[in-house]
Amino acid sequence: MNIIKSNYFPLEITNFKDIQQSLLMKYKHYLDHNILFSESVLWSKENFLELYLEIEQHFLKFDAKVIRSRFFMTPVGRELETHIDGTRQRDDYWALNIPILCDNSNHWQEWFNYNGEIENLSDSIYTSYIMPKNEKQLVSIDRLTLTTPHFVKIGRFHKIINQSIQPRLVLSIRFSTSNLENLISSSF
Repeated sequence: MNIIKSNYFPLEITNFKDIQQSLLMKYKHYLDHNILFSESVLWSKENFLELYLEIEQHFLKFDAKVIRSRFFMTPVGRELETHIDGTRQRDDYWALNIPILCDNSNHWQEWFNYNGEIENLSDSIYTSYIMPKNEKQLVSIDRLTLTTPHFVKIGRFHKIINQSIQPRLVLSIRFSTSNLENLISSSF
């Protein structure tokens, strides 16, 4: 099975609901914001409790290392514009996204094909990213409602839409590995 052609792939985390609740209680202050934002948080046992050990043990098997952990908040009725994370389009660029607070429906990550002109941008919130110059040329190809942890392709054009009745708070873990396909296709 070649999962690299997929845009997302689930990851089972032991005691996910308990971990999710613990992280929600620890980071619920992020829900006070009514704006789109991201905030990096140092990847450590103190910051990520039970999740830290489980991710570290699993990633170690595949010579993977967490290089960044960041919370993304999408308030009710908002969306994050179509973009590619990083400085170039690549099918081997993934993140592990973990829902901390997400409704069961009416929010999603959507992926697109695009063959038009692009803009390379950077800012203090999202670092380096690529935007399409002509959104009318985007062709929707896939969609995921994130209710459980998933590896998601971030090196392809994608956007986040939240039309649910609650904010969408997601922990996004970025990692490095040369053994990507095995890491993504494995489960705890």
